[in-house]
Amino acid sequence: MQTVQNSIAQLKANPIPADEQSGALSPSAADGEFFIEIWRQLKVAFPAWRQAFANKTAEQSAKRVWLMALIENGVTRDEQIQIGLRMARRMDSPFFPSPGQFIKWCRPTPEMLGLPDSETAYRQAVALRPTHLVVKAAIRATRFERRALVESEFRKVFERCYTIICRRYARGEDLEAAIASAIPDKATAKPVSAEQGMNYIAATRRRLGLRGERTKTK
Repeated sequence: MQTVQNSIAQLKANPIPADEQSGALSPSAADGEFFIEIWRQLKVAFPAWRQAFANKTAEQSAKRVWLMALIENGVTRDEQIQIGLRMARRMDSPFFPSPGQFIKWCRPTPEMLGLPDSETAYRQAVALRPTHLVVKAAIRATRFERRALVESEFRKVFERCYTIICRRYARGEDLEAAIASAIPDKATAKPVSAEQGMNYIAATRRRLGLRGERTKTK
């Protein structure tokens, strides 16, 4: 199957002509098998798509604009596109989205996925009180770093890990798969005892205004 990268090469070889509005369109870049499949799925997801395109010429012109928008915004990896399509299938509106809206779907925030935002997830991790399986998976993936790193470095590690797991959730992948190199290159790891680790967690909870007993996370 042809990828967006192939379409990029085609677009460079076949730039949009200056007289695009003349109706003499030949959007070869938009005719790649991969992009055609994206377009087909969007039309199925949004049955009122005909209201966005007055005729075939308008649709062909829109294809070129869409492909250019994806390229210009760096949305060129298959996995990004698949996330966007998954988000599109969740929408209630029957009307065809703009390229900008689709690009946002390809880069969903945790909130768009119905998940806690990064700050809320971090607070839940410190309190060991996850409210969602995604947060629980991030806690498990960073359980060593939570004890070994100072707070500022642990926060960076957790946020990175949470972002990765949110993407897996969006793609419908295994949340528990290993995440390589979670500790930043310049992180200052220091050995601590179990008691020191618990004291650090308790201090961080107080700083964040969190209360309650620690909940065990397997």
